[in-house]
Order: sequence, then C-alpha cells, then structure tokens
Amino acid sequence: MQRIVIIGPSGSGKTTLAKKLSAQFNLPHFELDDLAWDKNWVLVETEEFIRRIQFLKNAHPNGWVICGNYSRIQNQFWPEADTIIWVDPPLWLCVWRILRRSIRYMKNGTTICNGNTQDWAHLLFDKDALIPWAIKTNSTRSKKYEAAMNDPQWANKTWHRLRTTQSVEQFLKSLND
Repeated sequence: MQRIVIIGPSGSGKTTLAKKLSAQFNLPHFELDDLAWDKNWVLVETEEFIRRIQFLKNAHPNGWVICGNYSRIQNQFWPEADTIIWVDPPLWLCVWRILRRSIRYMKNGTTICNGNTQDWAHLLFDKDALIPWAIKTNSTRSKKYEAAMNDPQWANKTWHRLRTTQSVEQFLKSLND
C-alpha cells in the first residue's frame, strides 16, 4: 500500500483513517477538501483543483494517502492508486459525527479548508449545507462506489469496504499482523 485513496460520505471517518495510514506507512496525507476550497468557501475551478493535485502527487512520487470524493476529478489519482478504501458506516452515524465535529469546530474556532470556519448556516441552512447535502448524496454515492468496485476499469485496485467502526479497527490491526 503506497498510493491509497480513501472515499466515503462526510463524517465517515476518512480523515481519521487517512492520518493513521499516513503515520503507519510514512506517507503524506492530502485531503481533497483542502485542495478544493479557498477562503470564504469559494470552490476552486476544476483546472486549478487538478493542478493542485498534480503538484502534490509530483512532489511525492513514492506514495501518498488521498482522502475525499470529488468524482469530477477522481481520474486524476484513482488510476495511480493501488488501494481504494471505502469507509461506509450507516448514515445516522455520519450525520452524528458531522454534527459533533462541527459543534467542536465552532466552539474552538477551528479553521478548516484553507482558513474557513464552520457555522450553523454552512452546516444546516445554506444552499449546499453540509448535513442536508450528506443526507441527499448518500444513496447516490453508495450506488456509484458499489458500481466502481465492480467496474473492470478499477479491477486492478485492492478494495476494502469498511462499514463499521469495528471493521476499521480490525483493518488497521490486520496491517500490523
């Protein structure tokens, strides 16, 4: 495992797993959200997003851990991946984690995605608010990743679908055995 992609819904634990794998394998970890968003929650143009990904991949030719979804640019790194990990817990758990994390970020003033901050509008009420978006896209994303697992284009990848916290823990433990 040298080029690892971690996918799954918001709140699934992608970043937590990515950090652990990054430390375990001594690989750099990149979050697509950090590459996709500029200040004031401005989504970068696709060309700039791709440029940022290519820059980081070129800077780390021996491997990386990339976490995030963004199907519009997945062909920029999925072909080079050797492992794709789909973290896929129940939707209710993802929503709970998003809410818990966001409240913690708001309370602590934590900055995310290039200096942005979480607020109630971005979490619940804006046009693309995080929790409604996570709920709305969950079923479609699951179908898309299920199809990708069975697509001959990605058959040369090692796939892991982790549906519970326990399966993530077992997966990490198996890497040490």
